[in-house]
Amino acid sequence: MQRSAKRSLFLLQTILSSFAIIIFSLTILFAVLITDKDFEGTWGIVAKQGNALIPMPTALDDMVNRCIRIARVKGLTRREEEILFLLAQNCSSSVIAVRLYLAESTVKTHVKHIYAKLGVHTRSDLVALVNKQC
Repeated sequence: MQRSAKRSLFLLQTILSSFAIIIFSLTILFAVLITDKDFEGTWGIVAKQGNALIPMPTALDDMVNRCIRIARVKGLTRREEEILFLLAQNCSSSVIAVRLYLAESTVKTHVKHIYAKLGVHTRSDLVALVNKQC
């Protein structure tokens, strides 16, 4: 009798643990779906033009557009363009590596190529170049 009681208790614990994992997973999924933002969009900032609401550009949108223009004019690759945007936000090579799932040495190689293509020698020169492209 004691063996069946232990087995029943184990089964109950397993079911409750599974239920808790499912509830936790659904909660996380729901939270992600609810808070999903369009990171290239305007985050809900709008202006009224007649009866229509139009998105207002943000400072981040402006920086993205400046980086895209520079990348296209200077012939940067898509990956170099991503790194340029992060460099313009003063992200370190290690932070960029984590965000883009790259080795830090790979990021440093891309940074060297970006500097060469843009004709800059320091991070502050790069940031000044991006900010100048208004």
